[in-house]
Amino acid sequence: SGVLTVGQAAATLSLEATGSNHIQLKTNGSERLRIHSTGQISANVNNNSYEFTIGGLSGGPTLWLRDSGTSGAPRILFGDTSAALIGGITYNNSSNHMELATNGSEKLRITSDGKLLVGATGATNGSIAEFSKSVAGGGAGCHITVENTSTNSVNNTAGIHLKTDTGTAKFFKYRAAQTFIQSAAGGASELILQASGAHAMRFFTNSNERFRITSDGELVIGMTAGSGASPDARLQVRGDTYARAKMQVLGTHNDDNPVGLTLAKSRGSGNTILGDNDDIGQIDFAGNDGNGFHNVGRIMV
Repeated sequence: SGVLTVGQAAATLSLEATGSNHIQLKTNGSERLRIHSTGQISANVNNNSYEFTIGGLSGGPTLWLRDSGTSGAPRILFGDTSAALIGGITYNNSSNHMELATNGSEKLRITSDGKLLVGATGATNGSIAEFSKSVAGGGAGCHITVENTSTNSVNNTAGIHLKTDTGTAKFFKYRAAQTFIQSAAGGASELILQASGAHAMRFFTNSNERFRITSDGELVIGMTAGSGASPDARLQVRGDTYARAKMQVLGTHNDDNPVGLTLAKSRGSGNTILGDNDDIGQIDFAGNDGNGFHNVGRIMV
């Protein structure tokens, strides 16, 4: 063993390699650290491509930032001459979470139980990932983009897959002008669309609402609420021209069977017998006299 000692308290130990030479430190006959003539430092490898390079031991190189206690926050900082702490990676030993900072503040966190938080420091629900950002204006708002940059026209999609042990549901867009919502493939899986609370479900094409299902289950086409002579009817269709104020049942079968319109009645949800004097079905004809709709004719069976 050997010891190199500088005896005076204010003394400086200087190691200098002049010219294009380097400083080399060895143990057990092998080089362990080198300071290159151009200032780079390398450990366990002779490489001056970067300012500091660590060569791999068996299993790969490891850089250990070890805190002296159990509640510190070791970190790696990134900066420049005007902002020394502009970016960084921090591991908090107290709560066992990892932070990534950009532009001087935390932007991403991985919690101790594996949640990914972007723009937030705490999870607000049971999700595995949360994205939070205040966007005060602009049509785009706050959103997430999944982009497929390929121009291949075959099976080129961008989407989101939702997977459980019973299958994978998909929400995706083809490069062609098509967007799909698909329930879990390969099994009996329902697709449920729900408008929560007392709110309607609305459907648009070409930026215009075409039909909606109201909160009490009425399907209204061409209007936004039930109206007319039967405002509580389950199916209501409105047309603003003669050509549109129609309903059609079109049959294209190549045989002698007709198309049909069936009005049926039972006194219960199952097979419940009707009374002797029950009316089975009717078609009403109503007109508006300026004060409201009134029935002016009826076909009844």
